[in-house]
Amino acid sequence: MTQRNVMYCWHCKNRTSFKEFVHTEAEQIEDVEYDHDHDQSGELLPTRRLKTTWHFLYCETCSAPSVLMVTEWCALHLDEDREGCDEVSREVVYPTPNHASAPTAQMPEDVVQDFKEAGAVLALSPLARAAILRLALQKLCVHLGQSGKDINKDIGALVKEGHKPSIQRALDIVRVIGNEAVHPGSLDLRDDQETALALFRLLNLIVEKMIAIPTQIDTLYKTLPKEKLTGIENRDHST
Repeated sequence: MTQRNVMYCWHCKNRTSFKEFVHTEAEQIEDVEYDHDHDQSGELLPTRRLKTTWHFLYCETCSAPSVLMVTEWCALHLDEDREGCDEVSREVVYPTPNHASAPTAQMPEDVVQDFKEAGAVLALSPLARAAILRLALQKLCVHLGQSGKDINKDIGALVKEGHKPSIQRALDIVRVIGNEAVHPGSLDLRDDQETALALFRLLNLIVEKMIAIPTQIDTLYKTLPKEKLTGIENRDHST
């Protein structure tokens, strides 16, 4: 492995250069492959074994540390310790990669905190992630004028206000999957990464449609000349 590496930094969210300051290796003796040759005592000769190396790196943009784990199959011979290695995998094990969407700009701060916490455990616990996003939705309902005590009733009240069926479905998706995470149900959430990432996008979509877009429209509407606003109000009151 070269001294400098280019990869994505999960701290500063940049693809940038990393410099290695130390690495450590561990050869897993139990993962050994053998050929059909024998040594003088009749034992099978090992041909290769699995080697894992942890590279401790720091980002040359933000200086934060990361740990890269590289796994290789390495050939073994009688004449030399090893002759070449074939890489099996490499992954960042610290910090835990977070592939979730970033929270949209208009998301309320208390909802943002839960949104980010759910992203932090995305790769560690799908059940925790879904349950935390359900909590985020519950808090979001309060910002949408509901009680926040019963999400199902809150969604029903929002539907009665005339919101589109697609918004109701998005709300219910997050609600139902979150409920499945904390109560025994029929959904298996443990290995469904695609659904996990979709939940983050749905919560952003709900905020966009129900908070961000109405706020943008209201802000622009208020910039209209006062006499135009008065004329619009008189028109609407007369119909």
